Amino acid sequence: MKKFFYTQKVWLLALCLPFLSQLVANGQPNCMIGIYTNPSPANPLTINFEAYPVFDSICFSPNSTYSWFFGDNSLGQGINPTHTYNQPGMYGICVTATTTFGFSVTACDTIEVGPQDCVASFDYSVSGFSGMFFPTISSDSACFGGQVVCQWSWGDGSSSNSLPNQSANHTYSTAGTYTVCLTATGSNGFSTTSCKPIVIENVVQNVNVWGQVLAAGNCLTIPTSVRMIAINGPEEYSMNIGTTPDSCYYFFNIPVQPSRAWVIRAEPSITSDYLPTYFGDVLYYTDATIFNTPLPPSQFNPPINLIANLYDSLPWDSLPPGLGLISGTIIGAGTIVTSTLNGYSVTSTFQPQNAHIIVLRNGMPVAIATVNSNGTFSIPNLPVGQYELRIDCPKIPSQSLSFELTESNLNRTFFFNTDGSGINSTTANNPSVSTETMTVVPNPASNNISFYGVEGKVSIIDAQGRKVISTIDHRNISIAHLPAGIYTIHGQSKLGKSISTRFVKN
Repeated sequence: MKKFFYTQKVWLLALCLPFLSQLVANGQPNCMIGIYTNPSPANPLTINFEAYPVFDSICFSPNSTYSWFFGDNSLGQGINPTHTYNQPGMYGICVTATTTFGFSVTACDTIEVGPQDCVASFDYSVSGFSGMFFPTISSDSACFGGQVVCQWSWGDGSSSNSLPNQSANHTYSTAGTYTVCLTATGSNGFSTTSCKPIVIENVVQNVNVWGQVLAAGNCLTIPTSVRMIAINGPEEYSMNIGTTPDSCYYFFNIPVQPSRAWVIRAEPSITSDYLPTYFGDVLYYTDATIFNTPLPPSQFNPPINLIANLYDSLPWDSLPPGLGLISGTIIGAGTIVTSTLNGYSVTSTFQPQNAHIIVLRNGMPVAIATVNSNGTFSIPNLPVGQYELRIDCPKIPSQSLSFELTESNLNRTFFFNTDGSGINSTTANNPSVSTETMTVVPNPASNNISFYGVEGKVSIIDAQGRKVISTIDHRNISIAHLPAGIYTIHGQSKLGKSISTRFVKN
């Protein structure tokens, strides 16, 4: 409740004073008015106004007129008008009264309309082109009359409604800055609006791909590289794990666009007891479990259980150690290979150092070797028996090759060529060496080698056909000066027949 000049009306009755005592020196009556305001209990935006005389009550009579300005461009008449505002706030009001003496007096004041806590605001969160908006509406029932409707204007020409206790969602079609406005309207007709600018950016949404690499069901403790490889695109991610406690977890944060098909491969150190293994717990790229993006922005956690290397389970007692050797060369580095996998078109450039030679016995992996950058490889110390050899190189198809090691044929050499369709063997499965054999110990070797089963002069030939060593010595021949690679040794058996073998220089 508000008054101008006084907090309550006071009516003065001056019967003991002559009329002239109410005149100032110039003969003008001292006529002034005040303003009395009172909000309606039913609606705080409805104000009851009253004009009242101050000092000289004789200035005003029932015939006096009163004109009101309510501060919101609205006008009124009478000594006791009522006016309802559309919005709470501060308003400047004025009343002009025409006195009994025929002249006018004006009084003005500033009033505050509506409860101060009648508010409608909102918070929001944005992810990509989508936003979630959370309204906060005043709980004072005097503000809105008990029921409220929230109307949202999204700034892109669209709008929607929601309840005051519910969030609202909106998705924009393009990036930009938008002015979002919330208008809360009560059942009593009162409404209030709050606006905020929001920024929608061209942010690439990502998906979290994480999981564990396990060895025999336990957390990995050996250095391992985890590679996430797109089979229908050039993207590839990698990280190293296994060097700290509880380090068997890998984690990738990748874009959900463009659409890609992926495989994941865990590659332990080559000296470990476990082999490179794809998600799906398989050895070969063509058998790997494929998953696709886009995925919803969440988590995808494929575990990888490493396949054990069964090398130590072979029956070594059947042969002296170091007599079984397979070696070979893969040519075609830099060749672009195009193939398909599960309906996806796959294009990749062959690099030998990305390939592994895997040897299986009775379907179980027993040995592995990484191919050198020059395309050469070797696996020593294999006993006699039937084997299967296969090359695994992500995104490059290859053929499986069967072979046998016998006591008379312990050294096998394989040659592979890479063309536009993949890696192909050019080696026949039949043995190509004589029944009389020459043995090189150790093989592979780094500094010195010795020959067994040979007589006389021995020549060592490099991969380009050049003679690099010629010697009649058969024990502890120095090869430390030779470059790494595969070398051929020529000599004669004790029966005078030409024999040859190969060894690998580390």
